[in-house]
Amino acid sequence: MKLLNNDIPVYVIAGNHDKLQRSDSSIPQELYENENFHILSPNKTAIYDNELFIGGISFIGSSNQEMINKALNIIK
Repeated sequence: MKLLNNDIPVYVIAGNHDKLQRSDSSIPQELYENENFHILSPNKTAIYDNELFIGGISFIGSSNQEMINKALNIIK
């Protein structure tokens, strides 16, 4: 609350246990979302704020780790 009261932006990343239980539901953190409280979630996978970019992908199991490492090296 101190951050929000002082207009300091807060960026929250939904974790594995914050996943949607039903397709028509949302994560609990969305109750607090406002102009200074931003949430990265399965519904919103990227945040652009002036010169800041935050992007994410869903949890990737160890069986896919090699494929992801290759893709990230290509991007790099």
